Amino acid sequence: MPVIPFDKAAHAIEYTCFALLINRTLSHYLRQSSARLQYILTWLAVSAFGGLDELFQSTVPGRTPDVFDFLTDSCAGAVAIALVILWRRRRRGYFSFK
Repeated sequence: MPVIPFDKAAHAIEYTCFALLINRTLSHYLRQSSARLQYILTWLAVSAFGGLDELFQSTVPGRTPDVFDFLTDSCAGAVAIALVILWRRRRRGYFSFK
């Protein structure tokens, strides 16, 4: 049995990309606001969408909701935010990878 099932890996990749897209969109609408608000809204949106996705799966015959899928979605959103923070700090020269 694989360490990370394909289902969880697919959720992680999908929701990481989704969070990056949401964050990018919010950066255009919240230019004057703090970056912290942008990160919080990104994570909340990804988590809410993941929860709604699992809730919707409970109404589809043959599909079952999984709390671990929801947790994977939320964690993927947090990882995406961490990647954005690292990217922005790197571009501003706060640290270098030399």
